[in-house]
Amino acid sequence: MLYRLPQSLKWLRVGGSHRSKQERQIVRSLLAFAGALLVMDVVLLSALR
Repeated sequence: MLYRLPQSLKWLRVGGSHRSKQERQIVRSLLAFAGALLVMDVVLLSALR
């Protein structure tokens, strides 16, 4: 999952300049969702150990 982040960040930087407010909100919610998934992964891994 972590190896996908630089690619998506690059895509965000490329398309961020000409982007509508609605698209920006969608991207922000997607990033929040991905961050929550990463946090859950870390919590589950630490719980399994």
